[in-house]
Amino acid sequence: MRKLIQICAAVLAVLALAAAAAYADGTIYAAPPNQFFGGDITVGQGEAVTFTNGDTMNHDVTAVKKGDDGKPLFASEQIGPAQSSPVAGVEYLTTGAYEYICSIHPFMKGTITVSSAGTPKPRPGSGGGGQPGPASGAAADTVAPSFTVKVLDTKKSSVRKRRSLQLSVNTNEAATLAITAKSGSTTLATGTSKLNKAGARKVTVKLTKAGLKAAKSSKQLKVAVSAKATDAAGNSSTATASGKLR
Repeated sequence: MRKLIQICAAVLAVLALAAAAAYADGTIYAAPPNQFFGGDITVGQGEAVTFTNGDTMNHDVTAVKKGDDGKPLFASEQIGPAQSSPVAGVEYLTTGAYEYICSIHPFMKGTITVSSAGTPKPRPGSGGGGQPGPASGAAADTVAPSFTVKVLDTKKSSVRKRRSLQLSVNTNEAATLAITAKSGSTTLATGTSKLNKAGARKVTVKLTKAGLKAAKSSKQLKVAVSAKATDAAGNSSTATASGKLR
């Protein structure tokens, strides 16, 4: 009973702190038991992110990728229940998808997607943990990826059983994809995928709650997919695809 009371109090703390953290451009929450709540967020370049801990355990937000100095590209402080901390370093990121974990509980994972909107803030100092740039004397990459996307699934039963939508993607270079699948105004599935090299690859995006509900209906679903590919230099392009689920 005592543990249940603690969990309920922590959840209420998340809701209360959500209002208190309104000054941030994006907020990541932890909630019981040991999980990120709404951990996949999207912000513009230069925007700030705050981490709010609504769990009963200590947590933090730490980037998986490291900068030239060997330190994570961004990180918050390790904080206890009902506390908040800035995720320092997010404001320096360029367009792309950046995975993060809780360094105390590495199974807790999420992704910060930085859109092409806005302008990243300059990282202080020449030796800061910034993202690698082009080598001295090398020409900067200014060409966006060229890619296509296709809906592979045709049966709602398969999508419902798998709880995901399968797509085929073909790109001319390594890139990070941000994908959204809709049926009318309903978002069926969203997700990100990292392609380490050029070529064709099958990609799976997880159904949303609304998407799973739609897949259980008796109606035929028209699927519209929009995808954005961003390469290591921050160049991005978009592609679309359509399909039907019967």
